[in-house]
Amino acid sequence: MIVDVYNPSDEDSPVESPWADLVSGDGLPQPRPSKPRRVKGMADGEHNPYPRISWIEREHNFYYPQKPDNELFTNASRVFKATGNRRHVLGVYVKRMKIRFCFYDRAGTIYTTPLDLRDNAPRIIAAFISLSFLDAFSLGLEPYLAAKTNIPPSRLLQGGENYVIDVDGVAFRTNSLIHAGEISARGTAIFEAVPAPPENATTAESTWVDVPPRVVVKMSWHTPEAHYEDQLLRLAAERGVAGVARLYRSAVGPRVSEGLRRRLVPDVMYANRELRIQVIGPLARPLHEISDLKTFKAAFKSLVKSAFRFICGQSRYAADDIHAVHHDLFEKTGVLHRDISPGNLMVDAFKPTQGVLIDLDFAARVDAHGNPSEGETFPHAGTLQFRAFELITLEKPTKAYYRHDLESFFYSLMWIQNHYKDGKKFDGPEASRFDFDFNRSWDSTQSDRHGFLLCFKLAGFELNPTSLRDQWLIPMWRLFGTALKAETAAFLSHKEGRGELLDQETFGGRVTYETFVKILEG
Repeated sequence: MIVDVYNPSDEDSPVESPWADLVSGDGLPQPRPSKPRRVKGMADGEHNPYPRISWIEREHNFYYPQKPDNELFTNASRVFKATGNRRHVLGVYVKRMKIRFCFYDRAGTIYTTPLDLRDNAPRIIAAFISLSFLDAFSLGLEPYLAAKTNIPPSRLLQGGENYVIDVDGVAFRTNSLIHAGEISARGTAIFEAVPAPPENATTAESTWVDVPPRVVVKMSWHTPEAHYEDQLLRLAAERGVAGVARLYRSAVGPRVSEGLRRRLVPDVMYANRELRIQVIGPLARPLHEISDLKTFKAAFKSLVKSAFRFICGQSRYAADDIHAVHHDLFEKTGVLHRDISPGNLMVDAFKPTQGVLIDLDFAARVDAHGNPSEGETFPHAGTLQFRAFELITLEKPTKAYYRHDLESFFYSLMWIQNHYKDGKKFDGPEASRFDFDFNRSWDSTQSDRHGFLLCFKLAGFELNPTSLRDQWLIPMWRLFGTALKAETAAFLSHKEGRGELLDQETFGGRVTYETFVKILEG
């Protein structure tokens, strides 16, 4: 039988499938090649890759290919997001008298050739009978979660939140699923967990010495060549960076090529992905859930600048153990986050005035001029909706400037202010006015963002009325817009032989850590 393979490549590729002996016959017509298409989650190094998305962000339809089974794909995605325990999902798509068998995993989607219910009834029935005999792991249950869990796999397949998993020699028992990502790409699953009592009591002291009573277990799928987040987290801890998620344990699990996919298509037809597991802390909650404005401001400041302690009964903040978070990470390690977005701006669950910066999957070490470390290249930046306008492109960036992250802080703050009021989701018509969704093409999307920054002085073009619009958002908008106008003016003058170009790192000192923090202090 012929299958269409929807994976991170520019074309759909028909290949021989092991399912052929179940549902195909020699008389099946060869399918006509479909038009080239791309999917969300294309790995670095592939031709014309789309960027991957941060684990908590809203999903965008433009990342999905024009599949023949959008509804089935959506339902499969819901299974991934609802359970967090799937390595793959099997599906059956029926349209009139045609039927397809579908396979979804982190590396993409595989479809069988449409089969006619009238002409291929015996083989289709045989296929369904064969599917009914598959065990829980063949149906998609993640073996890593079930290996040490004392619950029958068939029950785990139905859904659950309590697993026992081993990470670097320490067992953890998950209490709840905090988040589960999409099918494609990293597909991150986040669990709240506690250390499980060791079977050998004599090892408890050595294995639990630095693990707090409540932690987060992060499981995500990465291309093997992608940098390891745990290395950057260890570097941050060694250099004394506070406010970044702390790593307690990490491990590398299986690859998608070790599962059912290897029996369906050759490994040259998809980008392999491996499971990476991290135990991190502290237990955190999203910044946008904070209802008290003073607490919210303190937490946001701590993410950009320094940690503040809210003094009950007073109308001001007092510095307590002052330390930078995002800035400290950059200054002490040379690591730029590159995925500043609402989903990565968190607060300590037990100390909401303290911000916690998470997810260094897209982070990179850079020098003072925005260049990557020797021998390395930058992956695409993180969530498209919150990228600096210069990074809204299909091409991988060659520079990563500190001001890019500051611009992302601005977009993230504006999104939170528009979509949440007093810590609760707001769905009014004006909420998505400045969401900056993908608009037809990369060029037009970049132009929209660039034009927005330059419109800070135009009458009738105003931000939504929010609690921090006048104090923070408008000054930030003006900061970036003024810098862009100055950069454009300097370019035109230089083209005419007058004056010098502005440096790209700060636009002539206009967009810096200091100028941004000055707004937060206002």
